[in-house]
Amino acid sequence: MQGIPDLLKMDCRLSVSRIDNRHVQTKQAKVELTYMDGKTVRFVSQLALPVHRHIIVSFTLALPGRTVVFTGRLAGSVSANGVHRYTAIHTLDEASRKELLKLIGQRQGYKELQRDKAADCYLFFHSAPEPVSSIDRLA
Repeated sequence: MQGIPDLLKMDCRLSVSRIDNRHVQTKQAKVELTYMDGKTVRFVSQLALPVHRHIIVSFTLALPGRTVVFTGRLAGSVSANGVHRYTAIHTLDEASRKELLKLIGQRQGYKELQRDKAADCYLFFHSAPEPVSSIDRLA
């Protein structure tokens, strides 16, 4: 799977599910995905997570009517001015991968539909004048 730039527009929530092999469950926090490929996911958050510990996080990507959930292990971070950029090694199984690709396809189809509607609306209000035939000029 190549990097998926369309993820940047999806609603993504993160929760912590394990710390040092202990099960925990935190509330979900909104994060901003910046990159995802077949092995890693990168995201930005205001949350300060301790990457020096073994932390497993759960990601929930959502659009109306569809949700994809997968986990990842925090692998590193860079922090500046209260903004934290994280890298996680994800464990996206085949079923979740297929669902994610459907989600991206659905989103792409929606964007194309919106673009077509906008073009139709523009053409309706900005249509070119009808050519006048020589017969109409004589009338």
